[in-house]
Amino acid sequence: MNLKEQISSAEFRGKQQAKLEDLKNLMASLRISPDQAMDILHIPESDRAFYKARLEEATVQEQSGEFNSRMDSVPKMMDAFHISLDQALALLQLSESERGFYQKHLPK
Repeated sequence: MNLKEQISSAEFRGKQQAKLEDLKNLMASLRISPDQAMDILHIPESDRAFYKARLEEATVQEQSGEFNSRMDSVPKMMDAFHISLDQALALLQLSESERGFYQKHLPK
């Protein structure tokens, strides 16, 4: 790949990343679906599968970060406030399935 092609490729990836950020911002600000956000941004049907896949990847990465953060913070919360695991999980207002997972994987 020559320099001109490399620059063109980098510009294209940058535009894709910017559009992805625009989609995430629209979805969060307006509380709309990915399809509605893509309609607003006039993203062609032929490109939508790509952006939906990137949005799913971003969601998984964000959830993974939240999970890791909780796995680290729950024991600290228990120590700091002298509370049980169940009390710490109740404070985080997790769903039953989430609480069950943390109860299984965190020391009591």
